[in-house]
Amino acid sequence: MLLSYSTTNSDEISIINIRELFIKSVKEETSCKKLIDLLANHNETNNQTLAGYKACASIIMGSHAFNPMTKYAYFKEGKILLEKAIKSDKQNIELCFLRFTIQANIPQLLGYNQEMVNDKRMLLASVPTMKDLHLKKMIISYFQKSTHLSFTEKKILYGK
Repeated sequence: MLLSYSTTNSDEISIINIRELFIKSVKEETSCKKLIDLLANHNETNNQTLAGYKACASIIMGSHAFNPMTKYAYFKEGKILLEKAIKSDKQNIELCFLRFTIQANIPQLLGYNQEMVNDKRMLLASVPTMKDLHLKKMIISYFQKSTHLSFTEKKILYGK
């Protein structure tokens, strides 16, 4: 029983570290590379959530690249990985959030924004009763700065 507790606890600490690296990776190429390295062995069959972070790190890595072909290659690879992870776990709110953040922040001309309305709807319905307080705080913090939610939707998000 003690071993079970410590494994669960270390997994929780690990996901928090991954989330923090994800946030840093937007501005720091080294954090993005570290995230990709940490998640190298994860895919949609062994851990959908971590596979989603790996996919997003690939997409974000494209923003750190100079060559347009390299940027597009990172985007394409990450998009495929993210969609595989979501297909494996369609009710995973964290994956929904990751896809929303990516679709909200990439150029429209890439044509990867079809799920924003559905993802936003799922997030608005789930966040007020979410048990994972770290994830809840991360999502609310993101949406506080977002232009993709109306004032009324932000009130729903805060459970008001």
